[in-house]
Amino acid sequence: MAALGGFGAAYIWKVEPDWLEVERVEIPLAGLPSGLDGLRIAQLSDLHAGVDLPPKRLDAALQTVARLEPDLLVVTRDWVTYDAADAFPAARAVAGWSPPLGTYAILGNHDHWTRAETVARAVQEAGITLLRNQRVGFSAGGETLWLAGVDHVWEEHHDLDTALAGVPASGPVVLLAHEPEYADTVAADSRVGLQL
Repeated sequence: MAALGGFGAAYIWKVEPDWLEVERVEIPLAGLPSGLDGLRIAQLSDLHAGVDLPPKRLDAALQTVARLEPDLLVVTRDWVTYDAADAFPAARAVAGWSPPLGTYAILGNHDHWTRAETVARAVQEAGITLLRNQRVGFSAGGETLWLAGVDHVWEEHHDLDTALAGVPASGPVVLLAHEPEYADTVAADSRVGLQL
């Protein structure tokens, strides 16, 4: 049993971090403006910069994202693990490549467990739009696709009503939320067509 535990730990810390995988998923979104049909969103999640994500691994991930040529990039949580200051070089690296529609982010539990305001400052100083119970719209042909982000749910900083304020009943909304299980709550709002 101890050998299996040792193998599991080695796999988690030595193999998996260097296993960079791209998964392309085509998702139909009701109400998507026809001018945005084919929109490509790249998602990076759980960066955990610092000890858990050295700069060379982040650079490899960002080079892979750049080759995909997405229209926008979203970073969905956990910029850091132990030290909020690690967010500054990570955010600058992410901001070093900017897709046509920009880069957007939310915070995760580790960001709040270190110092959320420090992580937020790092992200914003790098020129990345941080969505903390906020939304932005992308318009084409008189129609709008909304990108909204809620702050961390476990820490009870989220406010879906505020994040979606002003979004018409027809939506459509792509929501950034750290916790996958929050989709059960979000499903009650017909404006949200996709949660990342």
